[in-house]
Amino acid sequence: MAERDYPSAVAQSVKSISENITEVRRQMVSVSIIIPVYNAAEYLAECLDSVLNQTEQSLEVLCIDDDSTDNSLQILQKYQQTDSRVRVLTQENQGSGPARNRGMREACGKYIAFLDADDFWHDMLVLQKIVRAADERSCNITGAFLGNFKNNTYERAGLHLEYFDGKTGGRWIDFREEQNCFYYYSYLYRREFLLNNNLFFPAYYRFQDPPFLTQALVRACSYYVVPVDWYCYRITY
Repeated sequence: MAERDYPSAVAQSVKSISENITEVRRQMVSVSIIIPVYNAAEYLAECLDSVLNQTEQSLEVLCIDDDSTDNSLQILQKYQQTDSRVRVLTQENQGSGPARNRGMREACGKYIAFLDADDFWHDMLVLQKIVRAADERSCNITGAFLGNFKNNTYERAGLHLEYFDGKTGGRWIDFREEQNCFYYYSYLYRREFLLNNNLFFPAYYRFQDPPFLTQALVRACSYYVVPVDWYCYRITY
């Protein structure tokens, strides 16, 4: 091999190794949890602990710091140092939509879940239940219940409840029936479904979720809902 070919050969070898590592990681990761972070230091520990303590352990946590001015980044870096499942990414302030989009492109999991940095998950069993349902039924989108958390009290919200009056098992729901385009964070998404349909968040600073969720649910047509409490939406006012 000519001497001038060495740099390109090394570069190709490095690229190949990187691709192999990424593929191995994808085979090991069931769920990628994407958390955009901006000045959420007060709540980060509860948020991250609610994910890392899940009985579903084959996960990665992608934390995208959106140029926080408090010590959020330092907290994230400490978690990254102590738990290999945590990956910290940084960006100039662009808003949570672009932060989630970056996380989606970096994600390796079979599924993607979203969590805001000041919220948390209800209990440590819930993700395992939702992933099991998604696997058993080959779901593109799998939902669960959510609730509001205020004054240390959780109150279940009304999403999906009309379909479960007196019923304990999960069920499929047609988007044409429910037509609710809010609460994107109460669903688990198959990663390939999102990427293959080019489903990303618009670069808005507010209300990025209805356009994203509407497009996702329209493309999926129907989604399976597991009647378990999952997402705790924190109300601070």
